[in-house]
Amino acid sequence: MKHKEKGKDKKRKKISISTVLYVAALIVGIVGAALLINNIYLFNYTVGQYVSQGYSASAVRKSLLLTQLLPGVAEPIALYGGIALMLFAVGKINKNISKYFLKQNKSEDLEIESVDQEVEDNNIENNDIEIEKENQNNIMDETKESVSTELNSETI
Repeated sequence: MKHKEKGKDKKRKKISISTVLYVAALIVGIVGAALLINNIYLFNYTVGQYVSQGYSASAVRKSLLLTQLLPGVAEPIALYGGIALMLFAVGKINKNISKYFLKQNKSEDLEIESVDQEVEDNNIENNDIEIEKENQNNIMDETKESVSTELNSETI
């Protein structure tokens, strides 16, 4: 009974590790999306500030596009998206490896049970053989006693 409970606990721990990795990937992805939205909002706010100072909107957008918007968009996508993707992939790999090891453990348990059954069967057969040998020895002893009794009675 205790062995089965321990197996269930191990299974829960491995699944929970995968779940933790999935949740971490989701959180990192949400942070990345929030940072992306923040950078786009900051770009629009900066353009609005320059336009209110008297610069033309097209010139401001053109100059800030390469210096502020592209790095502000690429960073959250590459950094946070990459980390989220890696966490998700590690979670998937962990889940598949856990399933593989659980299958291996089950097959090993089945092999152990079959070996235990074979040992038990051999013990039963050995016990039967020992009982039969004892019976034969008893019969031999009885036969010897009866023969010696007959010989003793004939000699008297």
